[in-house]
Formats: sequence, structure tokens, C-alpha cells
Amino acid sequence: MDAARVEAVLGYALAVAAQADDWRHRELGPIHLLKYLYLADVAHAKRHGGESFTGAAWTFYKFGPWSQEAHARIEPSMNALRAKRRTFPSQYRENDAVRWSLCPELADDMGARLPAEVALPLARAVRDFGDDTSGLLHYVYRTWPMLNAAPGEALDLKHPPKEQPGATAAVENPRLSKRKVKRLRELAAQRLAERRQRPRLLPPDPPPRYDQLWEEAMAQLQSSIEPEEGVLRFAENVWHSPARRDPDLP
Repeated sequence: MDAARVEAVLGYALAVAAQADDWRHRELGPIHLLKYLYLADVAHAKRHGGESFTGAAWTFYKFGPWSQEAHARIEPSMNALRAKRRTFPSQYRENDAVRWSLCPELADDMGARLPAEVALPLARAVRDFGDDTSGLLHYVYRTWPMLNAAPGEALDLKHPPKEQPGATAAVENPRLSKRKVKRLRELAAQRLAERRQRPRLLPPDPPPRYDQLWEEAMAQLQSSIEPEEGVLRFAENVWHSPARRDPDLP
């Protein structure tokens, strides 16, 4: 793994995050930095035959991509960048949570250390998600290396020959042609017109009565239902099912 490239990616992500309008979202933690590092590798791999930019080996760990060697480089990289460190009590673990930040003025210098195919999608991802952990994790989970692997498997960053339906390609947003934009507007106008033509729902007459008799009936109904316990198991091959990659499948 290339430590200098890891440092360059993390430094650029921090500098871009520092440009957020809201000062409360100008810091990033280890989980954010690791996922942005992964997205940088995916963006590079798309243009270079599956080759990772940092050289990190990624695996499907729990619900996201993980690289132990990349995670171990976060703290040294923050020290080398002289990033500002802030700690605060965490409600999820025993140790304090950590956040780092850099000056926003460093963004241009940091970005110059990265190739355009990495810097541009990385900056877009940081501006879209910042320190939004939930949104970032959901987005990363939908990238095509994750959708083509099962927990515990190594992630193959090589882009498939044909874009898988429902998969997110690196961090890039698709550019629609004027023709497609026009068609989408026509469809939106058609859906709106159909919605306006639907008959309006009328309130029930007479209105329902939520009185003591209703409460007694509901209590009796609930008492007659016996809860059932069990274990729901899924086959292991569900991870490689086309349903994970195609939202149109039932």
C-alpha cells in the first residue's frame, strides 16, 4: 500500500469537508475517512482496469468495505498532515470518539496531489455526504464491488463489462442528454396530471368513534393474538443474487 497516496486522499477529503457551510460538519472521523479512501480507490479502478489507487486490499466486512492496513494508516496520516484532533465521549463504545479537521484553504494544494479521476469524484462525494455517516454508508454499500460480493469476501474493484442495474458507479453522477431530460420532464408532467385526475377520498360518514367500547374491543382482540417466535434464515447464496443489484426484480 502506498502511504503517500493514502495521506493525499485523506488530506484532500478533510480539506474539502472543511469548506462546508455549516461549521458543525467540517470534521471527519475514522469511519468517514476510511470510506472516502475506498471511494477514491473505486474511482481510480474504474479508469485503470480495477487497479486500486492506494494499493489497499478491501474486503466485505459486516455492512461495508474494510481494509485493516488502510485503517492503520489513518492516525499516522493525520499526524503527518498536522490535522486538528478533537475527542468527545461516545455513546456507542468505551473509548472517546475522534474527529479531525484541516484548513479549507489547503483544498487546492491537496487536490493537486491527486489525479483528476480521483480528485473530482472524491470531492463530489465529500460535498454530498460530509460527516453524514448513515448516508455515506448507504451510498458505499450500493457501489458495484459491494453488490458483487458476500460478507468476508475480497472486493474486486475491476469494473464489470456491463454496468449492473442498481449499482452505483464509483462516485460519479450520470450526465443526462437533453433528449432524456425532455423525456423525463414529459413523464413527470404526465404523472402529475394523472394524480390530479384521481378521485379525492371522502371522509367516512358517519365518522368512526374511538370511545370506550372501541378500546375494549381492541383490547380483547389483542389479548386473543398469541405471539410466535422463530428464527428466519436466508441461504448464503442470497448475497450473489441478482436481486441485490437489480431493484426491478421482485
